[in-house]
Amino acid sequence: MWAGALIAALTPRARLIFQEKVSGYHRPADREDAPPRSFRLELEARIDDLSRFLDPASPVRHRLRLTGRVALDGLAQSVPVDSGRLELSPYADGQIRYCFRFTPPPGSTLHFEGQRQLALADPWGSAATLIGEITQVDSGRTVTTCRARSRSSDLARLLRSLTVRRLG
Repeated sequence: MWAGALIAALTPRARLIFQEKVSGYHRPADREDAPPRSFRLELEARIDDLSRFLDPASPVRHRLRLTGRVALDGLAQSVPVDSGRLELSPYADGQIRYCFRFTPPPGSTLHFEGQRQLALADPWGSAATLIGEITQVDSGRTVTTCRARSRSSDLARLLRSLTVRRLG
């Protein structure tokens, strides 16, 4: 734990921004026998205080601002993410949660709730799968379920996108 505290102490006040592209499939919730359809997320997440995020004394589940676009074959074609957040903590329960809304034409707002589960014994393998559900905001009805599996090239792209900006 002292290593995390040392990293946090040596980290100047900075903001970290990274981009993630996720692709997989979705199936209508009311038709499990339906063939899978394509699903794609292009997201950007921002950590506003990197030193606080790295501090192991900070038990807080961090909420990162999430922006980007979502595309679901037959449901939404490159629609902007609204009210998005990515929730994680480097020292907590090993869950990475994705939450956002989007409004495809003709105008019914949908909510995406997804999760990756991280296991310390196999961090890449365990976090490679994102499982999510899309519900209608007005009714709470589940519209479709989503599943995506990241490849090593996706991780490489995410790492290349890391940008640190000093604050203040």
